[in-house]
Amino acid sequence: MTLNLYEMTAEFYDFGNGRRVLQDDLGFYLNEFQAGQAILEVGCGTGRVGLELAKHGCEVSGLDLSIPMLNVFRRKLKSNPSLKVALFHADMTCFELSMLFDGIILPYRVFQALRSHDERIKCLESIKKHMKADTRVIVTMFDPNLKAMHDGYPKSFIDFDLYAADLGCHVRRIITEFEPDWERQIVFYEMICQKHRDGRVLEEYSERLELGFLLPRQAEALFLQNGFRIEATYGYYDYSARLEFEPREQIYVLGYKS
Repeated sequence: MTLNLYEMTAEFYDFGNGRRVLQDDLGFYLNEFQAGQAILEVGCGTGRVGLELAKHGCEVSGLDLSIPMLNVFRRKLKSNPSLKVALFHADMTCFELSMLFDGIILPYRVFQALRSHDERIKCLESIKKHMKADTRVIVTMFDPNLKAMHDGYPKSFIDFDLYAADLGCHVRRIITEFEPDWERQIVFYEMICQKHRDGRVLEEYSERLELGFLLPRQAEALFLQNGFRIEATYGYYDYSARLEFEPREQIYVLGYKS
């Protein structure tokens, strides 16, 4: 079963972009790439990162398997017709764009939509077909907090609850049934998005999501065994190191293995 397509909730996705980590990573990508460079964003979603890179002067190609997410991105491009952005409906485990890129990015845990070792290898193989000798690939994942996952997260919590002026109501996202599958290394949960006003729910949509997770040693072995060189690793978007006692993000800058 194909998951993580946001078929019912794509329209709500951008309301969660105010979270700190989704602000901090934008500066990181803008610092990593220069105007005029060709960038491929794998799992481009609604264009949160791709639009900013295009405004920065990059030539952006974005691919995503979710048609609803791509449709949101396309609507944004209508208001930015001068930007150099091309969008592709494609599976990140098997794509061929007949182009080579200066940079390839998988922002905000896109790589974790892959839930098996075979899927990850196929994705990396597709990425390599689009690399030049000096292409940089940036892959990000969360750094699993094993203690917190073992102790158990709240079964239900509000991810955000914001007033949407254009809708004339509040938009709320609730995460429920957050559970890890330790053997398969998958976190699964349900996301419920609601429009509400004056204590009354006007509309409600739900989505089931699954994210694979890797420990740093597993991620590093995966990249090295599949033809990549690890040029840099960070624990957060301020270029700070990953800390064993304070797991935050896993950020990998990869190149061709020489």
